[in-house]
Amino acid sequence: MKKIVVFCLLAAATVMAQKQSVAVLPPMADPEAKLTQRELEMLTDRVRNAALSVLPSSDFNLLPQATVESRLGGKEAVFNACKEGTCIGELTATAQVDFGARYEVFILNNKLWFKFELYGTLKGDKNPGDRDRFTEDVKDFKAMEALIDKKVPEAFKKIIVKAKTQMQFMQEACEAAGALWVDETCKSKEQILCEAQKKVWVGEKCWSKEEYECRTKNMVWNDGICQAQTQANVPIAQAMQEQSSSQPITPPSNKEVKNFTQNQRILTWTLNLVPGIGSIAIMDDLTGAAVQWVLGGSSIPLIVIASAGGDNEVTSTVGGLLLISSYAYSTYRSITYGRPQNTALSEYGGFNMAIFPNKNGKLNAFLMYNKGF
Repeated sequence: MKKIVVFCLLAAATVMAQKQSVAVLPPMADPEAKLTQRELEMLTDRVRNAALSVLPSSDFNLLPQATVESRLGGKEAVFNACKEGTCIGELTATAQVDFGARYEVFILNNKLWFKFELYGTLKGDKNPGDRDRFTEDVKDFKAMEALIDKKVPEAFKKIIVKAKTQMQFMQEACEAAGALWVDETCKSKEQILCEAQKKVWVGEKCWSKEEYECRTKNMVWNDGICQAQTQANVPIAQAMQEQSSSQPITPPSNKEVKNFTQNQRILTWTLNLVPGIGSIAIMDDLTGAAVQWVLGGSSIPLIVIASAGGDNEVTSTVGGLLLISSYAYSTYRSITYGRPQNTALSEYGGFNMAIFPNKNGKLNAFLMYNKGF
């Protein structure tokens, strides 16, 4: 359970670590407002500066205006998207950003109005939505600049506050898993104790700095000594050699060898209706299977010849006898055959070979060579 929670925390941390993209979308201005293109660009720059002054560069990326306009497809495309009403959601999606900020200047009831919208998807959320908006009447261009400086930074701050709330959620999940939240990182008590001892925490193990450096070099840490792979294997090889010389291989006794059960013998006989199949599959009896193949295999061509014509009486009789002999031998072999018993060949020319079965009757062969000096 703890590993599942830690995995979820890591996944959430990955999402939280990703930068979110922000775009200042092209504005809409009523012709009656009588704003020049240069004035609109100055207001756009002011909104961008408000975003840069508030949003941390480690968490947010403000797209250049040229990139935004290129993704939107030009002023005509923006106008067509917005001519029937609100369009910030569509423009934000088209610009391929997490947040879209946009302002609009228009005349209503003989007054000049400034409208600002901030739309997007917060970290940890799946659905986008409005994050802030306001509309106020202004006297002139200077009043618009003052309004942007006053309210737009506060609007951008709201998406940072939500990000901190997500971080708090991660902290609560960490503590619920029995871990500790240290420097915005979820750590187990073992990891904190390891780091307090000036050691290195890797995975779920605490290594000394020397052991960590040794393992990063693809070497083996053995009893406080960093060794190459070949050096570390020498003691193991020596131990295996000493064990083989001091503890000779002892085969299981004949009493330990399990013989075939009655059900296994019946199944062997049944499968041997196809000569040799049961002997091979159940008993590993190659000799019994070979005899059945010779007898049964010899009967097949004789029976075929007798069926095709010729000396039917002699041929069919011989073929039938061979087939009956095969089945009779199969019955006898299935009843009487037992698992192999221990056998060993004596020492010959420095070689010593032993052949004996294990507890399941499988044959094992061992070849040893001794040479004295």
